[in-house]
Amino acid sequence: MGWINSARLDGLANDIANRANKVVLCSALPTTYAEAVTTYVLAADTITTGVGNGDYSLGAGANNDRRLTVAQKSSIVASASGTVLYAALVDTVNQTLEAVSDQLAAENQVALTAGKAFTRDAVTIDIGPR
Repeated sequence: MGWINSARLDGLANDIANRANKVVLCSALPTTYAEAVTTYVLAADTITTGVGNGDYSLGAGANNDRRLTVAQKSSIVASASGTVLYAALVDTVNQTLEAVSDQLAAENQVALTAGKAFTRDAVTIDIGPR
């Protein structure tokens, strides 16, 4: 495993937090903005950008990395039915896919029904050497 200065990791995390203004819950792994917001979208919610501004927080991760967390949010209405496998952080202003969380292990996958409200769990992105 390599090493990266935590200030550099924080810089990357802050860059993502300053740009990504929406969480998109997806049925498959998106690799582009279009896939996240059109092809695989099951639900989405707008978030406040910037660490410490309400939705984002930054702290230590589990493996000498840094963890960017987007807070849990309630009363989100699903736009499509399906099982959530990934959470994408997107920048709707510049239409970019900023990061994708792969934290949704089998026990955390959620089946959504179009038109039904639900609570989105916190989304975490671990940044650092693997």
